[in-house]
Amino acid sequence: MNLTCRLAKAVLGALVGVMGLVGLYGVESKVAAAEKKVTITIAEFVEFRGPSYESKRALADEFERRHPNIEVKFVPYCYDSAVITHIAAGDPPDLFWIGESLQSMAARGMLLDLTPYIRRDKWDLGQYFPILLDAYSYQGKLFGMPNDCAPIIQYYNADLLEKAGLELPDMNWTWDKLAVAARKTTVWDKDGRVSRYGFGMPFWTHTLFPFIFQANGMVLSSDGKPAFDNPGAVEAFQFLERLMFETKAMMPGPEDARKPSYERFMAGDLPLLHQGAWMISTTLRSIKSFEWGIAPLPAGRRKATVIAFGGYAIPANAFHPEEAWEFLKFATSYEGQSFLVQTGFAAVPANRRAALEPSNYLKAFGVPGRQLPVGLIPAELDHTFLELPIPEHQDLVNAFFSLVPEWSSGRVGAAQFVRKVQEQWEAIMTRKKK
Repeated sequence: MNLTCRLAKAVLGALVGVMGLVGLYGVESKVAAAEKKVTITIAEFVEFRGPSYESKRALADEFERRHPNIEVKFVPYCYDSAVITHIAAGDPPDLFWIGESLQSMAARGMLLDLTPYIRRDKWDLGQYFPILLDAYSYQGKLFGMPNDCAPIIQYYNADLLEKAGLELPDMNWTWDKLAVAARKTTVWDKDGRVSRYGFGMPFWTHTLFPFIFQANGMVLSSDGKPAFDNPGAVEAFQFLERLMFETKAMMPGPEDARKPSYERFMAGDLPLLHQGAWMISTTLRSIKSFEWGIAPLPAGRRKATVIAFGGYAIPANAFHPEEAWEFLKFATSYEGQSFLVQTGFAAVPANRRAALEPSNYLKAFGVPGRQLPVGLIPAELDHTFLELPIPEHQDLVNAFFSLVPEWSSGRVGAAQFVRKVQEQWEAIMTRKKK
């Protein structure tokens, strides 16, 4: 073999080796994964005790059994800032739990783009709820994988509603029916003061924004710009104003200085409550003193709700991205998600097939001795909206809540409140561009 042939063969061999190592899309292939045992760290936003952690630890144990060369170690963290600090210091976890801060961190270049891994492994994104993929995307790329979610739903005290001669909330629950039920179950004392409100909820974006979406309103335009000042938002806050100030059937918010609405509900002192579906498994299943039930949120001009969600992201400078990706695939697969729920994790899986499996949602949300229609919980994702899936999420939320007391105290009306929020949001976006 002459020198030219030997050089050509050497170059070809080197290229093949590089392709085997790097993979078609520029990421390390599974074939090239180290044979020695690797420990991946997962920063979790949970206490290292209780059902949620035990379920995740059991899932990690099952993953380790299937991948004997990978060990999974959980480390705790309290706030996203803790993870950000470790990433910036060059000491990142390999995976970490993340929710609504994903776009902000992706915009700052802190997260690994998973798109090349998904393409390389031909990983089917059709197995997940589209709304959750949107929650983990930024500029058309996926920077995290959704794990679970829970929508805001309607809770009701069946005993109090039936005593007032009212029908129980069902799949046809509407704003008008909510207003009537709240008014008829509100109790006044002899001095003309409300001694029991008919309806209450925490004043969160999760509970307030659904009314905007139900009124065909929006909070952002399709290109991610503030669009809070719209007829649907005005209609939503006017509806809540009537409940708070005209009929006085709704607990005025925020809840800071008074007994939380969920505690009133648990004590049998609140007929109607809007809260997250997670309350079923974490708190409400202990209620024994009265009959209670669940339903979708009331429809206005359309059905709509909002979800709380969680998932995982890999830092851009993670030490073991390939092994972390392997864990992500297993954890969010039908098998992994079903395993998680069946071992006690109470949430709606991001994997659609796992979420709609009756044995899974009955395990996650079923309450012994009660015939709750828990199948409606995953079904709610068909008309779910994301709140503010943009990098400025937290700044906009903070601005919104700085103005809520003016509106909830009656100092400004719905139209003025909506306009003020829009002005604040536009100012924030302008500052961010500079």
